[in-house]
Amino acid sequence: MPGIRALVGGLLAFAAVSAAAAPSDDLSSLFGDYWEYQMRRDPTWATYLGDHRYGDRLQDLSEAAHLAHVDSLRAYLIRSQAIDRAALADADRMSVEIFDRGLERGVEGARFRGYLVPMSQQSGPHIGFPQIIESHPFDTVEFCDAYIARLRAFPEQVDQIMANMRKGMAEGIVPYRVSIERAIPQVRALMLQHASEHVVADVGDRLGDAIEPAEKDRIIIAVELAVDEQVIPAYGKLADFLQKDYLPACRDVPGINALPQGEEWYAFEVSRYTTTDLEPQEVHEIGLREIERILGEMNQIREEVGFTGDLLEFFAHLRESPIFYHDSPEALLEEYREILDTMDRRLPELFGTLPKASCDLKEIEAYRAAAAPAAYYYGPPDDGSRPGYFYVNTYDLPSRPRYTMAALAYHEAVPGHHLQIALQREM
Repeated sequence: MPGIRALVGGLLAFAAVSAAAAPSDDLSSLFGDYWEYQMRRDPTWATYLGDHRYGDRLQDLSEAAHLAHVDSLRAYLIRSQAIDRAALADADRMSVEIFDRGLERGVEGARFRGYLVPMSQQSGPHIGFPQIIESHPFDTVEFCDAYIARLRAFPEQVDQIMANMRKGMAEGIVPYRVSIERAIPQVRALMLQHASEHVVADVGDRLGDAIEPAEKDRIIIAVELAVDEQVIPAYGKLADFLQKDYLPACRDVPGINALPQGEEWYAFEVSRYTTTDLEPQEVHEIGLREIERILGEMNQIREEVGFTGDLLEFFAHLRESPIFYHDSPEALLEEYREILDTMDRRLPELFGTLPKASCDLKEIEAYRAAAAPAAYYYGPPDDGSRPGYFYVNTYDLPSRPRYTMAALAYHEAVPGHHLQIALQREM
């Protein structure tokens, strides 16, 4: 959710704002239809945003569904381009331009067939599926039965991504092997858990107070049965495929330039992420100049603190000295809480508009921590039913230096992504 979903979520949120006050019925209808389409297409994202109409489904990840999605993007783009821009207010015109850009990039990027590489150590069914439980509601029997249906639909989703990966193997569109080497233990961790203790079966304390005790017992049994019969075997099937078939076919070269159309793909991604027409080499040269500038500032700090060695020795000191690291997950989390609390108190001094949703701290789950990043942010749902979450990795404490914590918290949580995404959704 971080990354692409945050970008698309922001686009849709901005589009929804304009739709609410659009002078054109066509514009309002377009934005509304596109939002509804996205909710139907990705039911788990809808759940995450607080829309529970499709709570008994998982997203169709098949190749056919992907191709149909690209066709839908083309159709929405045709509708959008038919709207008279001159008749729109400035804010609505900007909304349409952003909307068009997202659709155009989606259509243009489809030629690289990224759906044939559906997994890494940071994305895939071993990451996304277990997190559904955090946003799926369990207040009513109907919601609970919908969740059970989702559990039972999981093997089909696994089959879909395995079919995509097999096609990717046949056409040479495969990931860098290190990402799959790191993903395999994550998948195996989810196949080795007992059904009653599995992360996706932890529903007991989530069941609504209005649900009768006998129904609660039935739901818990049904969840564990679905996990035992559907979820765990699906993870086992996926783990075996990744280990025996997929990993040997993965590429040894990290850059996507090693893939078919790799150079074009890389240039496309550079343009998409920078929103410029710069060539990749130009961006690379900017990066080199920035590294030189930053190293100069680091050297100044080295001199200011009186370190007598050179810069590389200073880096080694920062990496190796125990004073820069916590010795327990609790201490790491506590310092992050202090950083967030301090920034929360300062926010009114720095920003004129603040989100209603708060930002809470969560520890990255053990089953995915080993290959997860140091931290990231998940936004609040549209209905305001829970806060945004700043997820922190407490695995391998010697790799979590204290001197990076403030910058990481300011970027990923507050003000950073929390103000960005929470305000988008509230608008």
